[in-house]
Amino acid sequence: MTSPRLLLCCGTGGVGKTTTAAALGLAYAIAGYRTVVLTIDPARRLADALGLSHLDNDPQPVDLSSLSVAEGGSLHALMLDRKATFDNAVRDLSTSPEAAEKLLANRYYQAASTRLTGAHEYMATEKLHQLLTADRYDVIIVDTPPSRHAIDFFLAPRKVQELFDGPVVRRLVNPGRGLTGGGTRRLFAWVLSLVGQDVVDDIAEFFRLMGGVSEGFARHGAQVETALHSKQTDLLLVTTASTASRAGAVSFIREAAAEGLTLHGFVINRFIEPVDVPLHALHPAPNDVSEPLWHRWSVALRHEAVRRNAIAERHHAAALDLSQTAGQVPVWALPLLTEGLGSVTGLRQLAERLPPLTPPLLGPQS
Repeated sequence: MTSPRLLLCCGTGGVGKTTTAAALGLAYAIAGYRTVVLTIDPARRLADALGLSHLDNDPQPVDLSSLSVAEGGSLHALMLDRKATFDNAVRDLSTSPEAAEKLLANRYYQAASTRLTGAHEYMATEKLHQLLTADRYDVIIVDTPPSRHAIDFFLAPRKVQELFDGPVVRRLVNPGRGLTGGGTRRLFAWVLSLVGQDVVDDIAEFFRLMGGVSEGFARHGAQVETALHSKQTDLLLVTTASTASRAGAVSFIREAAAEGLTLHGFVINRFIEPVDVPLHALHPAPNDVSEPLWHRWSVALRHEAVRRNAIAERHHAAALDLSQTAGQVPVWALPLLTEGLGSVTGLRQLAERLPPLTPPLLGPQS
């Protein structure tokens, strides 16, 4: 089985990251790849971008019948549901269906699956593992959380291993050395005097049953961490040309580098491109427009073109600066679209500017 290519879209909030991830998925589907887009963000932006009524925890097909798609190309999308992912993993990893149902019904499992610190990132790891091993996709695109949480996403696989394969959990789930050990029995005797036998029994059963799934969670975490650092994985940073967005991008690059992650390219959203400046009216004034009015309109048009080109020059300089900051990585540019999104037909306007359909604006492949 060939490992699928993994593309991770990162960026601060409000830069159009989810729309870019959707457009990137469409681009690979059009090029003939079996593609799936996973969003970690619980908002419905991905569904909106693809023109879908809703998304859930299972990959849903996106209708591409209105587009010309290379043979074999397809697009699926899903939105992480951490509780459903946790429950499904328990069913898959438990020693028996009966053990799984007991664990799912346990009140401490129910609390852990909804309130455990980092549970969203942990279950993103589990869902990503499912997609990587499904043997259904050539390309997996992940719309990560905003960059202030993105590093947590990349650290989650390691934390999953530490949590489920660490000495504390191993001691608790090991019936020979954990809950039945002398020190632990004395502790539980004290807890028993405070909360009663039913609570202690529930806690003991929770850790006993978790013993059947903890090794699986740790193993999956290790496999996902390996995938994130493999040559099959590309990290794309979505930003805009604004000073604030670029500052956030540079900060993320530094944090990612500290964790051994390599940036493979930028996507600059809402990029302004230059236009030709009209030197004079292209034809005489229409019959119903006076010459003075037509002249004023022509002057205003020239001024607007000059203003736009000044912005375009700044955006191009920003793209060059970002590329150089990250070691001459490729940069793709997406135009500002005010309408037409919300369907795959409209989204194609962006997909056509992205890999693998188009080489970068700047970088080694240009």
